[in-house]
Amino acid sequence: MPCPQGVDIPAVFRCYNRMYSENKGAGRFEYVQTVALQKEKTFASQCIGCGKCEKHCPQSISIREELKKADKELRPLFTRIQIAAMRAFMLKK
Repeated sequence: MPCPQGVDIPAVFRCYNRMYSENKGAGRFEYVQTVALQKEKTFASQCIGCGKCEKHCPQSISIREELKKADKELRPLFTRIQIAAMRAFMLKK
């Protein structure tokens, strides 16, 4: 952190991990609350693969690849639709 593209990497991984430590619904719910409904977008899909995060990762995680996996699991089609509708309604200007 900080990601030059604004991806909230710790929050994305926290939600992704929660999907498998509790259940998929819990992870997706937390993702919607903590990532998707932020005023500024912080989605994993914003990653452009620059690799700056990996240089700073103390755990040597392949963050770019793991973000792709996390985004696919956290935002299936029905969740992307829900998020878009919620953002349009809740984040009106």
